[in-house]
Amino acid sequence: RLRPDSRDSGLPFFSSLLGRAPGTHVNKSQTGTLLLAIGVAAWLVYMPLKYAFHVEVPVAPFLAWHLLGVIPGSLLRGSRLLRLIRRGWQI
Repeated sequence: RLRPDSRDSGLPFFSSLLGRAPGTHVNKSQTGTLLLAIGVAAWLVYMPLKYAFHVEVPVAPFLAWHLLGVIPGSLLRGSRLLRLIRRGWQI
């Protein structure tokens, strides 16, 4: 069971998306993972349309969904690359 703490209260909206009980919260890492999955899933729609069905599909809407999911998702998860950038590339 998830317990919200004071610094990471999470988002109740995403709780329902993940099948959690009402009133429970999802932490930042889980929210980031969900956003990353949404960002990557944009290409799962684009690729079959473009390459399997040979439909002329503009890339801009899929790129927008990808970036809207991947950038905040990686920020919420706190990826290693972002930690390196914040520290000034000191290893």
